[in-house]
Amino acid sequence: MKDLAAQAKQMNAVLAAEQVSVDNEVVHLVMNAKQEIIELTLVENYTTLPKVKLENRLKDAVAEGQRQIQQLMMAKMKSGEINMPNFS
Repeated sequence: MKDLAAQAKQMNAVLAAEQVSVDNEVVHLVMNAKQEIIELTLVENYTTLPKVKLENRLKDAVAEGQRQIQQLMMAKMKSGEINMPNFS
């Protein structure tokens, strides 16, 4: 059990360290592989944008960040940089 806990702690540290960045015309977003938003910055004139556009660009940025994280983690697993814990 201690080994599994150590593996989980190591995986958590790896996930926290990996980050992706997404930029669109409204938002700059930095997200870690735990899918926590580390940084979120809106453009200066965001208050002049239609509410729907702002909402959609925020959703798009989060979705793109999640997609990038999934691709990054799959690549790291395929290369052997990250090993999934053995539960058997």
